[in-house]
Amino acid sequence: MNAPTLSLCITCYDGDYHLLNKLLNECKKQTIAPNDIIISSSGMKKENLLDIGSIVINSCEVPITHINQEIRHSEGQARNYGAEHTKMDLIQFFDVDDVPHPKRVEFAKKIFEGSNCDALVHSYKTDHNKNFDTLELNNDKLFECWWKPDTGLGGGQLKANEGCKIAHGPITIKPNISKKIKYDFDRRAADCKFCGKLMKENYKVFYYDAELMHYNL
Repeated sequence: MNAPTLSLCITCYDGDYHLLNKLLNECKKQTIAPNDIIISSSGMKKENLLDIGSIVINSCEVPITHINQEIRHSEGQARNYGAEHTKMDLIQFFDVDDVPHPKRVEFAKKIFEGSNCDALVHSYKTDHNKNFDTLELNNDKLFECWWKPDTGLGGGQLKANEGCKIAHGPITIKPNISKKIKYDFDRRAADCKFCGKLMKENYKVFYYDAELMHYNL
């Protein structure tokens, strides 16, 4: 089986769009390039969008598609719009104000290639040190998730192992799922609600137990 193709979908709005160029420079550190990048933004005037059609990652020229709605909307809506525009096997969501581990794309492609998962989440770091550990893919760190209901805004959260620390937002999924399950059009716990819908529909959601992003909480 060939490695799956992957779209990296960056979500942003007029309040954090100024961070986009910095994140794209971080993306250049990826050990394996995504097949394309989709920038799904809102609240921006067309004339203020970043004028860039591609970047080079690991000697590969990666095309960039810009999707923008001039009326500001939620991150969930930005992910819905991004998923509608991908032509790849996978779409990997990422917020513009976070920092990805250099092997985030590589690990996602390899995990989907070697397992039967439909969606993939991972852990994160929040300390002041934004340097990442050097990692090699270890299948012993891959766990299938289960759902823990609660009375919070999202109605529950993904669980996978003792002490797991799961980032629900920056998920990687098969785009055909997004044709059936959408993010809620609200600003409150849309990430957890989306993951809850995946579990309710019996999709296989896997968790990789490693800090594959720096989360700007």
